[in-house]
Amino acid sequence: MIMTPATPLDTLVVLLGDSPRMPTGLGRISGDLAAHLHQAGTRLGFHFLQIGWEYGTPQLWQVGWPLVTFPEIREDWGHNQVVGLVEACREQLGLRYNQVVLLSVWDPARLFEYRALPYHLWGYFAVDGHNRHGRFGGPAVEALKGYDRVLGYTRYGAEVLQKALGTDKPISYLPHGHYYTPEDRLEAEAACVPPPEGWRLGCVAANQARKDLGLFFSVLHELRELGERVYGWLHTDDLVTGAWSVPELLEVYEINPDWVHVSVAPQPSEWLLQMYASCAVTLAPGRGEGFGYPIVESYAMGRAVVHCDYGGGAELVLPGGRAPCDWYTEDNPYCVRRPLLRPKQVAEQCRTLAEAARDDSTLAAYYAGTIAHLHWKHLWPRWETWVRQGLQEVRKVW
Repeated sequence: MIMTPATPLDTLVVLLGDSPRMPTGLGRISGDLAAHLHQAGTRLGFHFLQIGWEYGTPQLWQVGWPLVTFPEIREDWGHNQVVGLVEACREQLGLRYNQVVLLSVWDPARLFEYRALPYHLWGYFAVDGHNRHGRFGGPAVEALKGYDRVLGYTRYGAEVLQKALGTDKPISYLPHGHYYTPEDRLEAEAACVPPPEGWRLGCVAANQARKDLGLFFSVLHELRELGERVYGWLHTDDLVTGAWSVPELLEVYEINPDWVHVSVAPQPSEWLLQMYASCAVTLAPGRGEGFGYPIVESYAMGRAVVHCDYGGGAELVLPGGRAPCDWYTEDNPYCVRRPLLRPKQVAEQCRTLAEAARDDSTLAAYYAGTIAHLHWKHLWPRWETWVRQGLQEVRKVW
């Protein structure tokens, strides 16, 4: 379950979140961090273990680090199961409570039961929205108060976390990374199959209420009404959920099935990159993102992105792709604001960016360059510094 302790390793770092084998953004983040933390363990003097929530029927593959998964979150989000495993590992290694770090990569609302554990609690928290006071409340805030170190994904997230905690001390933030290279973009462009005429508008989003799939189909309709020979590509996880029915959206917005290709996860990563490359523009329909992997993927493949000017995702999007947020809904238990966009305005932005891509072939390299700093080879040193500084503080109290 865990490697035999070595003399210089005096700390146990446990990463908690979605399993890296799950097709979720949180699973992808936790997997990337786990791979790097495992490699850094010897340098920084800690044992490493990942504990991941793995539900449904995930595609199984072997990871290169110690991983234990659990299928049932129950009402405590796996608290009792996780603590039992951490305790077994701690005792096996002969460590004290204050030699254990639990690093969670989850929304703070999931971590209410974890707030009083006797370990050092570090949290990497996704923040995708705020209330009218620029913060959030409820159990999520109570969970935050139990953490020793709080880290945001973006500047936006850090500011919301600071307001939620009611502290004058600034909250740090670190983005997460990608592995795309200019060679990946060129290969995808060479292999992709654009529409036979006109251009393609892409959209990669989970079928959940926070992703405005209705906006995507409405924008396609508006563009067709404007006379654009535009074709759509939607990649999602399920065609029908409690949030959206893709067949119904096609009917309501009078979208000819020949105009849009709908794909469902999982798909090979090479194919996904080729589909991004076949687009002129992509629409990121999230009504607030903690980060926004599809935004990064689209730019990495040299394609423009349109996204709401709200949340953490807006920090990744170039000014011409930020759609103004004129009004919001607050119809959720904690009154978190969710923007509603104007389809005609978004359609005009998409058309403008598609025309620019057609007229200027240098834009692809420019778009890819805007997220080059997020490549893990550039980003991980900043993360390792953050971990090293935290371990120094942990060891001071022994």
